[in-house]
Amino acid sequence: MNRFFAFKLSHASPIDFSLIPQNSLTKIEEGLTNKDISTESNDFNKKFHINYIGDRGLAGEDIFQVLSPEIQEKLIDFHELHTGFTMLFRGPAVFVSYKGDLNISYTNFFRRVTLDERDADMIQSTIMSCIEVAEEILPLLDKI
Repeated sequence: MNRFFAFKLSHASPIDFSLIPQNSLTKIEEGLTNKDISTESNDFNKKFHINYIGDRGLAGEDIFQVLSPEIQEKLIDFHELHTGFTMLFRGPAVFVSYKGDLNISYTNFFRRVTLDERDADMIQSTIMSCIEVAEEILPLLDKI
């Protein structure tokens, strides 16, 4: 199951682009299209592939404006916590998606149509982790 979140920026990103998990297919794409954009962080480059449309030079400048070293560190930390983490920057919005089941362990909807408090706490904690990374990143994006 994928979780999706959307956050509004105070102004539009200078370019539409996405960050997807780095894998063998993205490495092949980079080799075939010559659209590889690498940051100064080897750890970031190992974890993320940057998708964009347009000229590499022009797009790269705008993407580096968004992906400051501080933002890259926050994204690496979030990637460690959530599998399949992807992020799309489009206009004045940022969309976040990551894989993960809710793993409701204590709720039995056959007995009661009520969410067990322990499961509710786990769900709230999962949502809050995404909101927290957004709260850390969005003010940094407002500086661009």
